[in-house]
Order: sequence, then structure tokens, then C-alpha cells
Amino acid sequence: MSIIAAAVKFNKDGEEFIIMGKRHHNCFEIAYQAGLRRPWEDEQGFMTDKFDFLNRYEAFNHAVNCYQLKSKCSISCLYSEDLW
Repeated sequence: MSIIAAAVKFNKDGEEFIIMGKRHHNCFEIAYQAGLRRPWEDEQGFMTDKFDFLNRYEAFNHAVNCYQLKSKCSISCLYSEDLW
């Protein structure tokens, strides 16, 4: 199971949904273009090839275990720049 995309989990008015993109800012842009307006709650993370959402900390551990990191990272949360 590998990480395939950046993702943001949104919660707006009790509804939860996930938007995927190459980078997290792409997810926010897609949300805005789809008509989503603040205020909302969000959690940034990543999507696996099994479509499981992992927060940045879970994704970091997963990427380490799957040898997906392109270089050694000194912090324990994942950024898209660490992958691609």
C-alpha cells in the first residue's frame, strides 16, 4: 500500500469529505472552485492506493515503512515535498 496523493479531509456543517490533489494547496483550490467557503474544519494528510486517508503523522510512518521517502527527513510528519 503506497501513498498516491496529498489529501485534505473537510468537515462543513456536519458533512465530511476528502479532496485529493498533487499538493495540499491544490486540494484547497479544488474545494474553493467547487463552491466550498469558510468556515470549515480541515485535516491535511495523504491518500493511499487503497483510498485510506492518513493524517500527516500516520503518513510519515507509512512512507518510512514503505521506503517512499525521497530523502531522510528530520521531522515525524509528512509533506508532499518529501515524496515528489
